[in-house]
Amino acid sequence: MIDYLDNLDKALMLWMNYDGGAVQDQFWYFVSGKMTWIPLYLFLLWMLMKHCSTTGQLKKINWKQFGTLLLITALVVLLSDQIASGLIKHWVERPRPSQPASGISDMIHIVNDYRGGRYGFVSSHAANTIGVALWFSLLLRKRWLSSLLAFWVVLNCYSRIYL
Repeated sequence: MIDYLDNLDKALMLWMNYDGGAVQDQFWYFVSGKMTWIPLYLFLLWMLMKHCSTTGQLKKINWKQFGTLLLITALVVLLSDQIASGLIKHWVERPRPSQPASGISDMIHIVNDYRGGRYGFVSSHAANTIGVALWFSLLLRKRWLSSLLAFWVVLNCYSRIYL
């Protein structure tokens, strides 16, 4: 059963990771960049400030509540990152598909010579993105924001597979 799942996983990876050409390569590299999402992070910060306002305007912010929610947000990122990269990756030790130990590295499309670290399961990018999206969706309870964040999660997670 494990061999079947491993083969299925590799086949799916090879199907989703393909050479989409220079335009797609740069698009997915951009999507995965750290600086790309700064406007979204600033928007989420603004939404958090608005949530902590007593009037719905930024003139009267409950700074204690804002600080507490900002600290919780930082803890969400820290926990999701540490669970993903500090625990799961080293416990599972699953080679990243682009690494020779994966058995499929010679079939993987590599973008900008980026091969990542030794282990790829689970993606810290994906874990952090999902953690933040879930936290803000549960906290702010706005359908349009949850949809936007779900779209961001899908983009970010697929960029990890494409790259």
